[in-house]
Amino acid sequence: MKTVGIDIGGTKILGVVLNEHGQVLEQKEIPTSIEAGKESILNSLVELTEQLMLDQTVQGIGIGSAGRIDVDEGSVYYATPNLPDWTGVNLKKRIEETFQLPVTVDNDVNVASISEKWIGAAQDLESFVLITIGTGIAASVWVKGELLHGQHWSSGEIGHMILYPNGILCNCGQKGCLEQYVSGSALHKLYNSQSMKQVQNGREFFEQLDEGDLQAQAVLDQFVEDFSVALINLSHTFDPEAFIIGGGLIKTKDYWWHRLIEQFEQNSSSSFKTINLRETRLGTMSSAVGAAKMVMSNI
Repeated sequence: MKTVGIDIGGTKILGVVLNEHGQVLEQKEIPTSIEAGKESILNSLVELTEQLMLDQTVQGIGIGSAGRIDVDEGSVYYATPNLPDWTGVNLKKRIEETFQLPVTVDNDVNVASISEKWIGAAQDLESFVLITIGTGIAASVWVKGELLHGQHWSSGEIGHMILYPNGILCNCGQKGCLEQYVSGSALHKLYNSQSMKQVQNGREFFEQLDEGDLQAQAVLDQFVEDFSVALINLSHTFDPEAFIIGGGLIKTKDYWWHRLIEQFEQNSSSSFKTINLRETRLGTMSSAVGAAKMVMSNI
């Protein structure tokens, strides 16, 4: 059996053709622009899928998308302004009508966790929380072998847990959300709010760290502390065997990974001493591979 797996991102759409052994037979990506609107993204999605199917006969299409996904309908239940006008888009209907193949849709972090459970870092786990941290932060939660979605398809939206009441305004409308303190975008925004210098992105923030900037170091110290607090709270909420951490910011782990483990182990309850932190194994491919596996399992 062969299926297509699609990962819809803010700057690109990544697609693969996968077989039942987890081998990637085709891989392509196409740039997207969220500013161009949902029709542009949908057209890019169709174009990429057509390219993947030129030389491959597939039995289904799986899609991972940002936002809270109604898995039953295959539609976007809710999306923040990070994806303008994305709320309500029925991806399943649009792609099934175009290609006349079974289509399954879920949140991009959920499908990433499916691939890690199948052939990645969670193969030996039944209960775990996969966290992706990049521009924002989100999670996928598994309890005793079951992927949780929640009544409002919002399980795992940890970026909008309140870390600091009445704190920084989030684009979701709340104040003090975790994402405003623990994410790649948070690092450079917090640095800019506290320093005479200004950086444009996370890369420039880490350049300041390399130059010995004390304010950058203070921001990173607080990031590690806040991240460890979030992990401890999630431990009490879901009681996982492990946290699996991935996303774009994992590329900078040499700056913070060991300190995060140290703080988590020092400050968490003694009942959680067996919980360990792991890095994702499939990296940037995890969502596309997981989407392909998801539809494969549903056919």
